[in-house]
Amino acid sequence: MDDKTEDSLECLVAESLDAEAELYDCLPELLADLDELSVPTEVVLDLIDHAEVAPGAQILDLGCGKGALAIGIGSRFGANVWGIDGHPKFVDAAVESARIAAQETCSFRTADIRQAVFDYRGLDMVCFVGIGPIIGDLEQTLATLRRCLRPGGYLVLDEAYLSAPKSELGPEYEHCFDRETTLARLESQGDRVCAEALLDTPASDQFYREATEKILARARAIAAEHPELASVVLEFADRQRAETESLGGPLVGALWLLRTPSDTNPRP
Repeated sequence: MDDKTEDSLECLVAESLDAEAELYDCLPELLADLDELSVPTEVVLDLIDHAEVAPGAQILDLGCGKGALAIGIGSRFGANVWGIDGHPKFVDAAVESARIAAQETCSFRTADIRQAVFDYRGLDMVCFVGIGPIIGDLEQTLATLRRCLRPGGYLVLDEAYLSAPKSELGPEYEHCFDRETTLARLESQGDRVCAEALLDTPASDQFYREATEKILARARAIAAEHPELASVVLEFADRQRAETESLGGPLVGALWLLRTPSDTNPRP
């Protein structure tokens, strides 16, 4: 990847996966052993069980990765799901996975989700999971995503919160909030939190630990084959391992299901 600006699509994709920009081209190989690139699909599906999702519902999965969540939604709820991701090889994998699963209600395309999000209106649900603040802070993200929805539509997103007083923590938690404040921010635009799912559970811990080991094995292989990438790819793997080992700390990972007001239209 040559001569890319900091706000290019390639840099965005790498950043959303906590990777350096120079790893963009080898991300498919680095993550080849992972079908789920962010959070366990089953946790998200169980959260969506709390929503009213009728067969044929129209759902957008932003940052769909290899399509595990979109395919799971289509299979469990009979919904029509559009998946968008910024890496064409991830999208190719999603298309192939949908073909193997005979999941004809899912379709995928490669696009910059910062622009693609404005192509949709009147949807029943938008999923925005494991991507980070690429659209802006939480309030900006909510305002942008809810434009895609019909009145009474749903949002699914992840937002962590602190389990300890900020005064007891270091400066790295300066921009984090406790659960009460996080709830207030989530509902600050009139949306209602319908359900919450914690990502800090024994099952999730096992999921992340297994994923980290697979990433580390791939990173070592890439480093051996491409010495020029050895430093950056091994640093990425070590960072993933450190984050996994920090599970259970003061920052609690959580998924949220929000519903927009049913008596108002999406903001213009």
